[in-house]
Amino acid sequence: MEQQQEQQVTHMELTTPATAAMESHVVSAAATQVPYPQCMARRADKAQCTRKQAAGQEFCQGHLNKCTYGRIDMPLSAELAAVKVPKTRGRKRKQQIDDRFYDDNYATLWPEVCDGERVLVDRYDNVYSYNIEAPVYMGIKQITGKIDRTSAPRTN
Repeated sequence: MEQQQEQQVTHMELTTPATAAMESHVVSAAATQVPYPQCMARRADKAQCTRKQAAGQEFCQGHLNKCTYGRIDMPLSAELAAVKVPKTRGRKRKQQIDDRFYDDNYATLWPEVCDGERVLVDRYDNVYSYNIEAPVYMGIKQITGKIDRTSAPRTN
């Protein structure tokens, strides 16, 4: 009888709410297995390629010709381990944007013609006089190209 109580107590200690919650998140090995043979190539993020192997090959169609980062079952070379994965996508800008463009204390202005006069306009369509050294606020540029001189400056 005492032995049965001991087993009950140890079982109760093991099934606390925290351990019960952890047990509900356990994934079986069958659920994590892929239903097809995976490509044996290593991707740029140093993980295994998730695509299906080509017929009779160890690699997918994309890695048959070139496997830049090697096989997943081989050790990673020191030069590839040191390579950082790029975080940006797309083409690199030909002209880098100056950091002052994003600074709220600095106004980037473009010359335009509104109401027949040469003025400077910022990214919020605020219109300033064409004085490069000390521009004076004149109003807001309308879609029609006119200047609304009664409006307060926009900030966003």
